[in-house]
Amino acid sequence: MRRATTIVRVITGLLLVPTGVSKLAGTPQRDQWGDGGWQLITALRETDYLWQAMGVMELLIAAALISGRFVPLAVAALAPLAVNLIGFHTIVDRTLNAAVPPAILVVAGTAYLLWTYRRTYAPLLQARTPAPAGTTTAAPGSQAR
Repeated sequence: MRRATTIVRVITGLLLVPTGVSKLAGTPQRDQWGDGGWQLITALRETDYLWQAMGVMELLIAAALISGRFVPLAVAALAPLAVNLIGFHTIVDRTLNAAVPPAILVVAGTAYLLWTYRRTYAPLLQARTPAPAGTTTAAPGSQAR
């Protein structure tokens, strides 16, 4: 199980590198995308912020996954990107281009890693949590002294 997790983690990280680099250094080719996909990519690139920020995030997540450091944090940051990858390719772009298979692999890798590290995220998903040790809490409606 550990070996499978390591393989999925590294492959998912490696899949993010080319897209992160291309967002920072290259320009996407118009003929790769449908009209809706190209409109969104153009809008993101014209902000001079969001397209590059996405590239930086992808590279930081890739570095964490490949190195094995801060993996739960990297996977938590990757989850919304993975959801948007699927949304982009199924709702906005709707063309089967060369970017779809790596996107599917990134989403599958993210899902696998989220499941693998689910115990790490369990405290984040509790509706109510006890106060950290050494702190005092006042009852609702009363003043702390």
